[in-house]
Amino acid sequence: ASCTTISPGVATGFFSNTSRDNVFSHNRFTQLRYAVHYMYTNNSEVRSNVSIGNDIAYALMFSQFLTVREKISIHSTHQGLMLNAAQQSTITDNIVDGPRKAFCSTTPTSTRSPAT
Repeated sequence: ASCTTISPGVATGFFSNTSRDNVFSHNRFTQLRYAVHYMYTNNSEVRSNVSIGNDIAYALMFSQFLTVREKISIHSTHQGLMLNAAQQSTITDNIVDGPRKAFCSTTPTSTRSPAT
């Protein structure tokens, strides 16, 4: 999915559960619970998205081989990027600004952390 604006009225911009080979790029998310929420989603990419004023911008959980790059998160209420068991993933060239916790991870240290 690309080039979409998702605003209030839905809880989550993109929710992917038990999926693979997705690319979510060039989207704008505002005032949602989650901009992007991945669970058990493998071999997928989130790139060049903008999240403004969401509770949690990007929640990536129990997934492998993700590429998360060139993502912007501004003024998230809780976290700009939350990783939980996002294994063997590349997290690079991201901007997180304004939340109480910019980056929260329970992922092994082999995953590269975002630029803040």
